[in-house]
Amino acid sequence: MELMSAGPRVIFFCGHKSPYGFGHLEPILKEFTVIAVVVATDERWAYFGKTLSGGASPLEPPLLWADIEPSKIARHVRDRIHRWVGGAIGLRNICLRSHVPIWYTGDVNSPQFIQKVSQQSPEVLLCAAFPQLFGHDLLASASRGGVNFHPALLPRFRGAHPHFWAIARGESEGGMTAHIMTERLDGGPIIAQARFPIAGMYYSDYYRALLGRIPEFVNEVKEFIICDRLPEPQIGHSVLFHNDCEINHRVFWDIMTASEIHNLIRTERAFCTFRDRRIWIHRADCLSNTRNMCSHASAEPGTIVGFDESRIILAAREGGIAITSLSFGRRKMPSRSWADRNKVQIGQRFR
Repeated sequence: MELMSAGPRVIFFCGHKSPYGFGHLEPILKEFTVIAVVVATDERWAYFGKTLSGGASPLEPPLLWADIEPSKIARHVRDRIHRWVGGAIGLRNICLRSHVPIWYTGDVNSPQFIQKVSQQSPEVLLCAAFPQLFGHDLLASASRGGVNFHPALLPRFRGAHPHFWAIARGESEGGMTAHIMTERLDGGPIIAQARFPIAGMYYSDYYRALLGRIPEFVNEVKEFIICDRLPEPQIGHSVLFHNDCEINHRVFWDIMTASEIHNLIRTERAFCTFRDRRIWIHRADCLSNTRNMCSHASAEPGTIVGFDESRIILAAREGGIAITSLSFGRRKMPSRSWADRNKVQIGQRFR
């Protein structure tokens, strides 16, 4: 079934290697008259990753095939392929069905590319997770400038991977912002925001919540543009974050509080070491204290102080951490099963 286009004439800059960026494609094709979809080359994505991470790519937990039920393997394969390869394939099929051309570019700010955009006389440039900042000349090529879809509540959490940082910092509220694009990263006035509670959410829960709200949010942005409303300036304290890298995923038991550790675990990227091997912590609870488990004596942070039916209990600063699932090597498993299999004892330490 062909998508129906309506609304202002736009060019959509789609960060297709990001599920968030790719998730805007069909809603934008439905709500706007899309002249073209712009996709960055692999070289641009590689340069973008190195720039944001200081030369290092973000570290992700290993893919744990051993724990995937046979009936779910196809879905996991599809999701991974969709993220790293299939985004391009899916984009091509969707655009073909909608009769919208795809433009590939390694530099949106090159004179040749800007001339190509200008020749189409777009009203608005739309952007979601595209891996390059837009310069003045590119933004000026559209009669009404550019609009970016940012997965956080601006002005807080400007920059890269803001949904990771919102979880890691223990925010109680999350959401997305559509703002006018300027040469200042994520600094333009706001035209729409969607807010929702994220307290206790894990990263995957938050990401699903963002993706689920995209169609309605895109429609809201279209109505804003059609009605020619005035955007609101960004007000409040702003923080710019770089892309997360390995050190941002490491649990530092000696200096982090139990609450900070729990928030990091909720990002689904937290790791530490045990017996000099890396261990990923997938799910855990935050405890107010663990002193009763060690006869009211204090234990060094990261020390195993007890077990219950399904969890390993560790001491932490200002409380404790009760781990329910982890992976040691490439196999994810319940923490008690792991402890029994590896003869883990009270008094041993995670580091």
